[in-house]
Amino acid sequence: MQNYKKILKKSYFFASLKNFQLQKIAELSGFKRYKKGGFVFYEGDKADNFYLLTEGSIRIYKLSPKGKEQTLTYISEGEPFGEAAVFMNKSFPANAQAETDCGIIAIKRDDFLNILKNNPDISLKLLGLLSERLKTFANLVESLSLKEVPERLCRYLSDLQKKQKTLKLKLPVNKTRLALTLGTTSETLSRALGKLSDQKIIKVDNKHITILDLPALVK
Repeated sequence: MQNYKKILKKSYFFASLKNFQLQKIAELSGFKRYKKGGFVFYEGDKADNFYLLTEGSIRIYKLSPKGKEQTLTYISEGEPFGEAAVFMNKSFPANAQAETDCGIIAIKRDDFLNILKNNPDISLKLLGLLSERLKTFANLVESLSLKEVPERLCRYLSDLQKKQKTLKLKLPVNKTRLALTLGTTSETLSRALGKLSDQKIIKVDNKHITILDLPALVK
C-alpha cells in the first residue's frame, strides 16, 4: 500500500494530493504486471478500469478490417490511459499493448469517478489531458490525410522536441514502430530520415536524433 502511494505521488495526475488523499486512492488501487506483447485491453472491451502506467511503455493502436495497424499514441511511465472511455462509460476505442514489460495500477470505474467528484483539481487535470490528446489525434488525422511522409516526420520530431525540451531527441520507439505511427513503411521512413540528414536538418544516431536546424524542421 505504501508503494502505491509513492507511485501515485510521482504521477502528474495525483502529485498535488495530500498524503491522506493518496492513502484513500491507494486503498482502491490494484496492481498488475504485463509481459512484453501482452494486452491490457482490446478495442471493444468494456471500460471498467482507469489505468496508470508505473513502468514500461504501452502502445495504443487501432486495427483496420484488413489487418492494418495504426498507432495512435504511446503511453510513458506516470501517464494514465483509458481515461476517456472510463469517464464516458464507453467501451475502449482502441487496443492497449505492452511494448515492454509493464507495471500498471488499475482503479475501478466507480471508484475513479468518486475520486474525481471529491478532488476537483484532478478533474481539471483530466480535462487538460483530454484536450491535449484530442489535439494530438487531430494532428495525426491531418498528417495522415493531407501530408506526405517527410512532412509527417517533421511534425512528429517538432512535437517531440516540444515535449522533451531538448534538441537531442530520444525516440520513444524503434524505427519500425515509428513508421507505423506515421502510417508508412520502414523503407519510406528511412528515406525521409536520410533526406533530412543530407539537408543537415537532423543527425541520426540509432534511437537518438539531434535537430541541427530547428527553424528548417518546423518550416
